[in-house]
Amino acid sequence: MILLQVATALHGFAWGVYFAYTRRLFSEAYGAGYLALLTGLEWAAALLSVFFGYLRDRYRGPWPLYVGASGAVPFLALAVVDEPVELALLLSLSSAAWSAAWPAIVSGAADKYGSSASVYARWSIGSGIGWGLGSAASGFVASAWGVQGVVVSMIAPYIAAYCLFIYELGDVNQVGSSSSVSLSSLASLLRSMYL
Repeated sequence: MILLQVATALHGFAWGVYFAYTRRLFSEAYGAGYLALLTGLEWAAALLSVFFGYLRDRYRGPWPLYVGASGAVPFLALAVVDEPVELALLLSLSSAAWSAAWPAIVSGAADKYGSSASVYARWSIGSGIGWGLGSAASGFVASAWGVQGVVVSMIAPYIAAYCLFIYELGDVNQVGSSSSVSLSSLASLLRSMYL
């Protein structure tokens, strides 16, 4: 379980740096309206976790963890995109990737370690610790190394976290593996979810 705790701490650290830095950037450089846009897009992307949770139950395998790991790529936009709407749209893709991975992480941890509240508390404590440290470190990193330092301090722990998630939970997510996703099965999934 220690690897899962470390992974959630690294993941929390990356998101803590991200949240603290982007809130300051958007509120100071672009204004409150663009901050509201970023927040709305992030929350809309997070709602995809319902869809991805359903897909994970139906089509098991470690694929959600790989989708989650891809969420590091949009963080690069902070270093190269100056237009606030484009930046908000790109950054929200990280939230969408998280939405794909988190149901598999939570259910994989429950499958491997049990689903009691105390088990959940023991492995998820890393998220809070990482988030707090990442949020605190964000300002120091930004003033010492600029946006490039912020991007590295988000991407490095984020990728490390997903490597640990894949190592720790990849085999659990293989249990009961189903066939590959087809267009007809996706259409039927959407119908069953929304009709």
